[in-house]
Amino acid sequence: MGGCMSRDQGMGSYRSKFKRDALKAHNKYRAQHGAPALKLDNKINKYAQDWANKCAKKAQLAHRTEHKYGENIHYAYDSTGIESITGEKASKAFYDEIQRYNFGNAGFSSGTGHFTQLVWKKSRRLGIGVAVNPKNKNQVFSVFNYDPPGNVQGDYQDNVLQKKR
Repeated sequence: MGGCMSRDQGMGSYRSKFKRDALKAHNKYRAQHGAPALKLDNKINKYAQDWANKCAKKAQLAHRTEHKYGENIHYAYDSTGIESITGEKASKAFYDEIQRYNFGNAGFSSGTGHFTQLVWKKSRRLGIGVAVNPKNKNQVFSVFNYDPPGNVQGDYQDNVLQKKR
């Protein structure tokens, strides 16, 4: 087989690296806010992958209507190929919402919900799904599911902690 890799093997390798990088970045950001490290969960990975596949097939980024887990969703496009679309970059996009979060008035905001879910202290398990649009191979849809879910009204002060100095 001399180094030949099928597209499915290539996607599996890309997906594994994406998940590894995303988990590492998530846990780096969580540690800065006093939240314990997340662990990847196979059951939640499958759940997230199922939704990522649906989003990619429809070429539409949308949240699930049922809320079994907390959920962050991400879309990226790169005309040069998907190699530059990483789990670290998706995680950073979520985390960068910290700039709009008001720790003095803790609560949900549509502009900061990805950040608050990422650092939510009570969340312990993470599932990640990554899929490429079958009609446009430069589009990546990723889904991150968290258990227990975050963004619970009334619990922000205890779960979204200020960055440690």
